[in-house]
Amino acid sequence: MSHEWETDNIAGEEISVRTLSCGLPVLVVRKPGFARKHASFAVRYGSCDRSFRPPGEDTALTVPDGIAHFLEHKLFEGREGNALEVFSRRGALVNAGTSYRFTFYFFTSTSEFEENLRLLMDFVRRPFLTEENVRKEQGIIAQEIRMYDDNPDDVKLRLLLRALFAEHPIRYHIAGTVTSIAKITPELLTKCFEAFYRPENMVLCAVGDVDRDRVWETAGEEALKMPEWCARAGQPERITVAEREEAACPELSRRMPVGLPKVVVGFKEASPSPEDGSLLERQVATDFLIEILFGRGSDAYKELYDEGIVDESFFSFGGI
Repeated sequence: MSHEWETDNIAGEEISVRTLSCGLPVLVVRKPGFARKHASFAVRYGSCDRSFRPPGEDTALTVPDGIAHFLEHKLFEGREGNALEVFSRRGALVNAGTSYRFTFYFFTSTSEFEENLRLLMDFVRRPFLTEENVRKEQGIIAQEIRMYDDNPDDVKLRLLLRALFAEHPIRYHIAGTVTSIAKITPELLTKCFEAFYRPENMVLCAVGDVDRDRVWETAGEEALKMPEWCARAGQPERITVAEREEAACPELSRRMPVGLPKVVVGFKEASPSPEDGSLLERQVATDFLIEILFGRGSDAYKELYDEGIVDESFFSFGGI
């Protein structure tokens, strides 16, 4: 384990970082006097990780769309019951989410923070997967996918991404399709879990009026309980696809029973490589630029609003 905390000051927040011997970074943001405490356990694994080579293996694996999101759902269900119910009995709010690039699990509580932190790390590291509970989850997520298909705002974003990207997996829905999730098996879920849910590919964050040394000690105790395969060195090798610079097609549309038509316009930027450290900087700069050009205080917005072309639902953003 690293011997000292590394402390940085970002946007007025003091962030302390320390890494466990297993490779898990622990971040603590102290908020003295705050009643609520928050912890997040995140893994760098999202819907875009469709093809990868597991650590120590020579053969690449391509998995069904939606498997990262499916795994997020299944981790809440353990041999001793559903983690949601345990958090609820303790008065804690718990949830999770899957994005294109990562999956995160988090809780907020005003008491029993250490016990909740142990539970958070416990259920995330111990999947309970059977043929029966995977089939049951396929039915639940299929209903969720159909709900997304009936949501005009969700549909328009997916159409935009399909129009912009020809090959990149961002063009596929995070939850997958009813057809793709039907191909998910306990074996595939286990394969993905063991490839990505590794300490060095994860991060633990705690925010609130907490003792950072106690957070670190608790995390260290729980990390010792991680499965033996976690100790094996190696990261999954993500298989990338070549994506052309121009948009895949100029437009896509879908007819839906809505009161007003919904339109979204996108610009496909040639982004820098994530490895050069400038991707976040580029996104922040783009967000600023988009807000200046099209935000609520811009001349363009006022003109479009006055002409009745846009209403209060109009918004702009600079990256996904």
